[in-house]
Amino acid sequence: MSGSLKRVLRVRALQEELAWLELEAETARLREFEQSAAQADCEARSSRERWFAMVEGEHGGQVANLHRVAEDAAWAMAVWRRAQAEAQRPAQEARVARARAEFLAGRRARMQLKTLVETEAATERLDRRRQQEVDDWLQSRTKAAATARAAATPGVSAKESASPDQF
Repeated sequence: MSGSLKRVLRVRALQEELAWLELEAETARLREFEQSAAQADCEARSSRERWFAMVEGEHGGQVANLHRVAEDAAWAMAVWRRAQAEAQRPAQEARVARARAEFLAGRRARMQLKTLVETEAATERLDRRRQQEVDDWLQSRTKAAATARAAATPGVSAKESASPDQF
């Protein structure tokens, strides 16, 4: 297998790893985004409850009207926060989708190159095996001819009669 193909395969593997890390980062940002919106709602609710408890302790019965106004304001604020969050969500989801597509494209390219490298390596092994078989056949033929010649010519050994230039 050629060294250049191995290097390209290593580069593609590194690119795939970087794309995977980018996909994980974008997915984590999306999760953070979703969690921060839920946490903001929770914090607003908790803050409202503490504030109402404090006001009820100080002013007693006058709080009912104040509750309604505060609830309306809190509801409007929550709707506004959700609208802001939902406006940003498609952009973040698009970044996640783009990172996923880049990762998958890189993986596909690396797998195609890996298949090419494996095919080339298998072809090289097969060629070597065939060449070895041809070499073995030629060597056995040369030895057999030398042995036959030595048997036909008295006084000459098989080693002396076998020369590589004969065939």
